[in-house]
Amino acid sequence: MLAIRSAAAIHGCERPHSHGYHVAAAVERGELRMAAGADTVDLRPGAVVIIPAGVAHHTVAASADCAGIHTLSFSTPLSIACDRVATIDTTRVHRQFVRLLKACGNGRALDASRVRDLVVAALARKPQGDRKPSAGPRVHPIAQRIKAMIDDGGTPTACFETIATRMPLSSAHCNRLFRRAFGVTIRNYALTARAERARILLHTDQPLATVAQLAGFYDQSQFTRDFLSVFHLTPGQYRRQNAGTGASV
Repeated sequence: MLAIRSAAAIHGCERPHSHGYHVAAAVERGELRMAAGADTVDLRPGAVVIIPAGVAHHTVAASADCAGIHTLSFSTPLSIACDRVATIDTTRVHRQFVRLLKACGNGRALDASRVRDLVVAALARKPQGDRKPSAGPRVHPIAQRIKAMIDDGGTPTACFETIATRMPLSSAHCNRLFRRAFGVTIRNYALTARAERARILLHTDQPLATVAQLAGFYDQSQFTRDFLSVFHLTPGQYRRQNAGTGASV
């Protein structure tokens, strides 16, 4: 998986969500504060932040002058602990990261894998000390079952109906189990999963209306709103930025 995103400004605070791939992010100006797993991290000029796959994260706050948010999504194995955020505090890497992503987004014939290789190489040089990934809490089987339903295309409504009719626990209890296991609510996980299905379809030549329908959105308005809340870009912007960059799903 390899994809890029660049936004001129932050679009409000995100819902907590996670991805099945890693995310590297940087800002050109100002400061963006994020909660990611057990960490609170500040994106600022001169630093690139890497959020590993599966770590729930969301925007907490942004300074008034925060602008130029650039993100690379990729699935290459990392040399860092798999459940913790890492920060590359190197001005040179930040400058190259932003320059390359802006070149990709502007339609230049530049392979996004160059940006990925820059991040992976910088992480390999970063001292890790004795930090090791924690084992994490044992995932309750009911939380695993709900996640599997959503991953198979189930909507939040269908999940809660299944909980009410087939599971021995209340919806509220199931939601607590799910959040404890995956860091997000059932509804937020389902929203992100639907946006991810749409993101994959945007790498095809399907019309946006068809993408919205196939991904399970009620209409294009909901599609645009929910996609923007997860990726900080409209579906059309995401498609244009990833055209001709070597991006893949």
